[in-house]
Amino acid sequence: MKTIIGCLVGLAIGGSALAQNDVIRWTDGTMTKDVTVTGFTLHEVSFKTRNNVETRSADRVADLDVEKVKDKFKRAFAAPRSERVDTFLSVADELKSEPFLSQFGYYEAAQMLLDNQDYSDAFQILDELEKNCPDSGYKPLRFRAKLDYYLENGQTADFAALAAKYETATQVEAYPKGFKLEATYYRVLARGIAGELSNEQLRTEMQQIVREADPNYPVTANRAKTRIADALRLEGKLQEAKQEFEEIVDGSKTPPSALPAAWLGLAHVYAAMGTPANKEPYRDALLAFLRVYLDDNAPDGLKAEALFYGAQAASKWGGESSSFYNRVLRARLLNHYPDSSWAEK
Repeated sequence: MKTIIGCLVGLAIGGSALAQNDVIRWTDGTMTKDVTVTGFTLHEVSFKTRNNVETRSADRVADLDVEKVKDKFKRAFAAPRSERVDTFLSVADELKSEPFLSQFGYYEAAQMLLDNQDYSDAFQILDELEKNCPDSGYKPLRFRAKLDYYLENGQTADFAALAAKYETATQVEAYPKGFKLEATYYRVLARGIAGELSNEQLRTEMQQIVREADPNYPVTANRAKTRIADALRLEGKLQEAKQEFEEIVDGSKTPPSALPAAWLGLAHVYAAMGTPANKEPYRDALLAFLRVYLDDNAPDGLKAEALFYGAQAASKWGGESSSFYNRVLRARLLNHYPDSSWAEK
């Protein structure tokens, strides 16, 4: 009898251990495996290991892979693509009494729409997420997604207003440090765009953000580094800008999402270095612009800009196939992004 009970206990323990299949990916590039995530709020993520329960700041979370979420939203993940958003929302509504789980439905639905550039509906779902799960770990996405959209589309007044609102929210609601730094980045950028800061002042404030964000918050750190390099480029300090951009694109820990803007800036530097007597930089610029266009992480605004200036770089280069690249890139700009400001130029 003792042997049978011992075996049953062993099976129970083994089954529990096997159930710990969740994965947490952290902003510094590391991951924690074989845990059970039990909570994800604006302020912290909590999870069970084999021996105890741990919590860490939510701003350190890059991604969560939660088995219970996969199970609860099974029919949403399996739904036809055309029905998936609605199914995620339907299941999320069913789970309103369990905000830890419910938030993932709103997040998945919003992310799908953002990926498809259906911004209006995505923003509406993010508003629902905040309303129904006010302490969600995904709450900062509502600010981030809208700010990036406003910036990409040149809605500078909306961008500045929301950047100020985000910064205030991080202070009033005591957001973790990483989100505060992100909000500061947007606010400084808004002030720069509005002409409240000179390029040198912008660089100084962005450098402070880098010092505080690196290495724990690489996305914010690299976005600030890109703005520093771009400010140097606009000041005509091309060699310094080139070095800064190259450090970003060559960095082993640079997040993929930070690369398109850095490559775009480096391409502009190459283009500025070209002369009628030295056309090779125009070829380097063309290749860098092509990298931006082909990068799945690049938003449409950057891709359109890369196509516009890539066609110009090809024309100035004048080498083999330059006319082909000029023609094809211009055609893709007009066909793929006809409503962009770059297609109108």
